[in-house]
Amino acid sequence: MTLEASIQFAPNVTADVVFEEVAETLIQGFAKVKMGQVGGFNQPTEANRAKQAALFRAESQKGALVVEDANHESMAVWFPPAYPRGAQPKKDDDATKEPDQEVFDLIAEKELAADKRLDMVNKNWYLHFLSRRPGSSSSSSLLVRPVLERASKDGLRCSLLCVNADVLPVYEHWGFEVRETFNVKGVVCWYMVKEP
Repeated sequence: MTLEASIQFAPNVTADVVFEEVAETLIQGFAKVKMGQVGGFNQPTEANRAKQAALFRAESQKGALVVEDANHESMAVWFPPAYPRGAQPKKDDDATKEPDQEVFDLIAEKELAADKRLDMVNKNWYLHFLSRRPGSSSSSSLLVRPVLERASKDGLRCSLLCVNADVLPVYEHWGFEVRETFNVKGVVCWYMVKEP
């Protein structure tokens, strides 16, 4: 049984995603979020769409659960327990360095330290991305609640790194609690955990 088959998603949610549409949903959903601006992953260019689609495809091939609604208006990327996420800083040389890679490296270090302090390394479901296109009536809950229910049934915690204060109440509504907060060069991050 595949991972997505073992989780009961609504009929209008699919793991048979169009990676280019998943990338477009990320770009649109993070258009005004500082983290997206810092890293440039919200840039509406063909090159960035292709890059993000390739990254999501690679994550899926490594075992990530990538789901979207049938209308391509919302998407989520979940890393299951034991997924080899271990946020590691990139070692790019200056000539190939991504925009503000230093910020990502520092966030990755802080997130990994929080994972270790809270005993979360590869032991929980991790919501890597959740995005919805502006103006969409799509319910992100359809992409989140089934995984939360599965994790709870299995006695596992869920975690995420929230980078947008506007959605903190949504995550709290789903049962996530802020465990740590850190500010990296103006990018505020909330490390959140949901107990089973």
